[in-house]
Amino acid sequence: MRRLLIAVLALGAAACSRHDGQHLRHDVQAVGADLKAEAQSVGQDPGVRAAGADLHAAARDLRHAAAQTAAQAKAAADRAHQAADRGRDRDD
Repeated sequence: MRRLLIAVLALGAAACSRHDGQHLRHDVQAVGADLKAEAQSVGQDPGVRAAGADLHAAARDLRHAAAQTAAQAKAAADRAHQAADRGRDRDD
C-alpha cells in the first residue's frame, strides 16, 4: 500500500512537473526575447555609444600614462644603481 501511494504521488508530481516545466520554459523564452530586444536597444543608444568611446579613449590615455611612468621609474632605478656603483668604486 505504501509503495502504491508513493508511485501515485510520484506520477502526480511528474505530471505537474511536466506542465510546470512547459510553463517555465515558455516564460524563460519570453524573458530571454525581452532581454535580447532591450540589449539591442541599449547597444544602439547614442549616449551609450558615446560613453563607450569615452571609456576607450580613457583606457588608451591610462595605458600611455602607465608606460610613461614605468619608463620614468626604470630611468630613476638605473640612475640609483649607477650612483650606488660610483659610491662602491670610491670606497674601493
